[in-house]
Amino acid sequence: MFDRMLDKNSIPTIEEMNTYCGVNGNLFKEINHYLVEQLGTQTEIRFPYGNTYGWSITHREQQKLICDIFAEAGAL
Repeated sequence: MFDRMLDKNSIPTIEEMNTYCGVNGNLFKEINHYLVEQLGTQTEIRFPYGNTYGWSITHREQQKLICDIFAEAGAL
């Protein structure tokens, strides 16, 4: 498993999350863009499942959770 963004007191921006993903930052950006543009999801940056998961971008369709995409060092 890769290192995740675990500082619960500092809410990251989407750009910071892209940068944190390193060489996979473009993939992180593209998958989030696809979910918003093609599927019409609403996004939210949140710290959803406790201290070991870290920050993610949550995608929802109305109230239904579609997925959480976690920013990881060099991965997603």
